[in-house]
Amino acid sequence: MKKPSLPERLAIALLIEIASGNYHPDTRFLSRREIMHHWKVSSPTATQSLSLLAEWGILSACGRSGHYLEKHFMRKALLRIKKSHAEPLPGRPQWENKVRASMQPDSRLRRIAVIVVSDCSAPETDNPAPDGIPGHLPSVTRAVCAGIFEEMEAEGATADFYFDDGLDETRERVVRDIERARPQGVIVVRRLLSTAVSPVVQPLLKAGLPVVTAFDDCERLRMVSVNFNNVGLGYSAAQHLIEAGHRHIAVLVPPEKDEPYYFRGRLHGCKLAAREIGQGRVTVTPLTVSLERRKPAKSVMSLLDKQNPDRVTALFATTVDGLAALEPSLDATGIRVPEDMSVIMCSSRQGLTPGGRPFDIMKLDFRRIGQQAFRALERVHEGSFAEKVWLVDAEYEPCGTVAPLRGEGRPHS
Repeated sequence: MKKPSLPERLAIALLIEIASGNYHPDTRFLSRREIMHHWKVSSPTATQSLSLLAEWGILSACGRSGHYLEKHFMRKALLRIKKSHAEPLPGRPQWENKVRASMQPDSRLRRIAVIVVSDCSAPETDNPAPDGIPGHLPSVTRAVCAGIFEEMEAEGATADFYFDDGLDETRERVVRDIERARPQGVIVVRRLLSTAVSPVVQPLLKAGLPVVTAFDDCERLRMVSVNFNNVGLGYSAAQHLIEAGHRHIAVLVPPEKDEPYYFRGRLHGCKLAAREIGQGRVTVTPLTVSLERRKPAKSVMSLLDKQNPDRVTALFATTVDGLAALEPSLDATGIRVPEDMSVIMCSSRQGLTPGGRPFDIMKLDFRRIGQQAFRALERVHEGSFAEKVWLVDAEYEPCGTVAPLRGEGRPHS
């Protein structure tokens, strides 16, 4: 393999700088002189590296005014970093020319802002619960905030909580208050994925604040996002069912109109496990069940019918509500768990299971989402972060609803 040249190594170092979360499209990048100063290189080396970045479609030269970031620079930069085998040239800007550094010269996170995007309005008083987290929050959001609070406390940092109900007036006030408070970074906790966060996030990004979102960056903003590894979650669930001998697995997903894209990630993970572990002997069938609990479709009843030799013998329920909506169909067809069907469900805790019965679960630990979000914000703030997404794995907790399959494709009785 050809040894990377000095300009190539410098170009990789510049890619890491670009992917560190401090730029947005049409932003002017570091000048040739700044690159020479920070990386201790000659003028020709700096010039060649900038030319490489322009050749890769990440920068565009604008005459004598310098180089500017192209529209899709983050995706292209991350792909180049991933594919490259070149060792980046040591060196990094001291951030004195960054807005963030001028606001807070201390490299450690001391004070952050947490924006909760929720249909739950802000409390009438600012008094937090004993653990420091606003007590009126829904359980999932509260768990994420608890994870943020744990990491924050360990690092000696403090947080100001803001509540975004999606109204223009609220969002304008939140942006004004955060800009006035001058925190070192922002974590957006997205409970409502259907609510666009760009109106509140874009002004903060333009002000030079690093922003991390707990859950998805659905709008492809210049944020780092932390979410569950949904493909891995589906893969692990299917692996347990395949190891128990099941060859026909159904994956319960919401109707498309109610379905955030990450449910498809869980379905894709199951199909991936079927190909890799099942080696072509396992089928994975999407099972769409209305959450309104109306009469189930004939296709659903057919897949569950005990008289059908091709019926499913294992079920991965991607939502608690979906499994609750399917229960009448299970009762109508006389399906018993786990005697007639093995079931694994996505849940944050056993107490959320339908009818109060404990099921095997892929445990969604929302507290870990908050912990990872704070760690990611630390990395972005330090300028050493070069990944767009952090993924949190779910853990499998057995509770007796997965049983070995006996006989030729038929469950034991």
